[in-house]
Order: sequence, then structure tokens, then C-alpha cells
Amino acid sequence: MPEKSSSPRKVPLTKGNVGRKPSEKKDVAEVSFTPLYVSSAAVAVFSVLYYLLTYQEGGTETFVPVGLTTEKKVHEVACSTEYAKEPFHDCKPKRCARVVMDELVAKSEASHLRGVAERGLALGGGDGGASILDLHSGALSKGKSFINVYRLLETISENIFTEEDFRVYRNVKSKIHVAIAKEFGVKPSALFLTKPTFFSRMNTKPATTVHDEYWHAHVDKVTYGSFHNTLMLFYR
Repeated sequence: MPEKSSSPRKVPLTKGNVGRKPSEKKDVAEVSFTPLYVSSAAVAVFSVLYYLLTYQEGGTETFVPVGLTTEKKVHEVACSTEYAKEPFHDCKPKRCARVVMDELVAKSEASHLRGVAERGLALGGGDGGASILDLHSGALSKGKSFINVYRLLETISENIFTEEDFRVYRNVKSKIHVAIAKEFGVKPSALFLTKPTFFSRMNTKPATTVHDEYWHAHVDKVTYGSFHNTLMLFYR
């Protein structure tokens, strides 16, 4: 799956503590505007869908084509044997698959979140084709490195993010939480959002750092050991 080398989850949502209570370890799944990458472990993908490619020997096969709306489409995959070593039994999926759902998140919600990403990324942006904004850590692509968007916001008077933005974010996150738990037979109380969780923007600029090379193949569970499910929300 394409790799994100760098990147970047409940209330209270303030500048210094966006999305996580001190007592929480993690929350549910990723919300991102990236070209989709898929894991060979357990993957849930619920999206305002434009395309999803599954990679097979000898080439690619279109899983769900552009322009097609699907309530749900499932591609079953074998679960990794590495799951047998996992100590957290409750959050391990009972089955593994790639799943696409178009109707889980309303287009108005996806559009709102895109607006959040655009406003945040307008404060920075990478020199290469990939830029990220992590509302939890504050990491924002700027040139060839990262800055803290919340420290930047302290220097300007304009309100970039609103309570409505975070309300929509929480609502989408909750829908995803319930859907993943139901689809993969996991107790909702056992699912938590884990890092990295981020908005991502891709364009046609050539890569300038390794962080721009999102296309390298990898397995999420190997790259990020805390991952059990990977979520991508598409909107363009």
C-alpha cells in the first residue's frame, strides 16, 4: 500500500488538547483525504468513494470504479498470522477484509471536513506533492518540514477552526467507530483512535523529501504496530 512516511481523538477539543481526554489511550479510525492505501491485515474503508484499487499479481484491478455508488462492497482477505501474537484480544477483528461504503458519511459532512483541511493546510503546505495536517498533535507540513499549527494560530487573530468543525469531526468519527465494530465483530468499547490520524492533500508536485513518497508499498500493521483497522475518507 502507498506509504505515508510521516503524518500525522474525543473531547474536549481545544487548541492544546484537540480530540483526546487525558485518560484515553486511543480512539477509532483514520479520517483522511489521501489517495487510498490499503493494508493486508484488517482494513475498513468507508468513503465518499471515487476509486479504490486492489493490487494483484501482474497489475491492478479496479475494485470500485469512479462514478459508481455502492452501499457496501467487500473484498475478503486472509488475516495475518501475526494476530496470534497480539495481547489485545478484544480489539482484534474476527475477519479481515477491505470494505467500501459510500453512504456511511453524508456528503455534507465530508465537504465540511474538506473545508477544515483546506483552511488548515492554507497556513502551511509542503514543497512536494504531499501535505498533512494533524489536528491532534498540531503537525502541519511547511516546506520540507513540519510546524505546530496551534502555536501558529496563537500569533494570528483569525479563528481558523470552530466548534462546529470539531462537532462534525466527532460525528463522523462516531459513525466510523460503530461501522467498524459491526463489520468486523469487535466490541465498540474495545476500539480506540490511534496515531497517526490526519488530513492529507496530494497534488502533482514532484517529491522533495521522503515524506512526499506516499506510494511505497507497506503494511499498516507493520509500519504502525498499534493499528488494527485503517480508515480512509475520500472527497475531491
